[in-house]
Amino acid sequence: MLADSTTIEVIFSRMVARYASAWFAKYEGVEPEIVAKDWLHALEGVPVWAVDFALENTPADFPPNAGQFRGICMRASKPVERTKRIEAPKPDPARLKRELQRLHSMLKVRGPKQWAYDLQEREAKGEQLSEFQRTAWRQALSSPANLALSSGGYDFQQEELPPGMRTKKVNPADVEMLRQHVTQKVYARAGRKPTTDRVTSAREASHESAPRGHSPMP
Repeated sequence: MLADSTTIEVIFSRMVARYASAWFAKYEGVEPEIVAKDWLHALEGVPVWAVDFALENTPADFPPNAGQFRGICMRASKPVERTKRIEAPKPDPARLKRELQRLHSMLKVRGPKQWAYDLQEREAKGEQLSEFQRTAWRQALSSPANLALSSGGYDFQQEELPPGMRTKKVNPADVEMLRQHVTQKVYARAGRKPTTDRVTSAREASHESAPRGHSPMP
């Protein structure tokens, strides 16, 4: 809203209240209508919020003329407009239910047979499983005794089995190293060195090192 004749009346009222006789002396002998038209012309295009700023920042020691008052108006900053509050969208019950189900499936605790349930779900969705996979999940979910899949007459590869069902490979070198370590311990207790036949000598050393009244190691 721009300044108009009503705005000029408000300005003059404030000037009289603030400056009293100094305001009347400024325009002594001039018709009030002429003064009002001069101010209205000077404030043409000035918004009301700038006039409000000028009324709060007029000089304390003298009443400004129309040009000086306009200069004060030009120093005003446009007030920040309040943005309209945006209402949050209402939740879709069907979508909320789907998302909760999806979250529940993601947080589902995986038990020892979860691999079987996963295969069952994949087959139900139409995925083509191998013969081993179809047999495996059916046997796993039917009875704990049926988890021994080799009893079905199938020759499965280790990489085809779930990680928890795979057999760990034993390194023969590790077995030999462990046997030698045990043999050395037995001979160390007896204070002797291993002979050529280490197994026989280990047993002899065990018999000799056993305390009296105790049975020697088998």
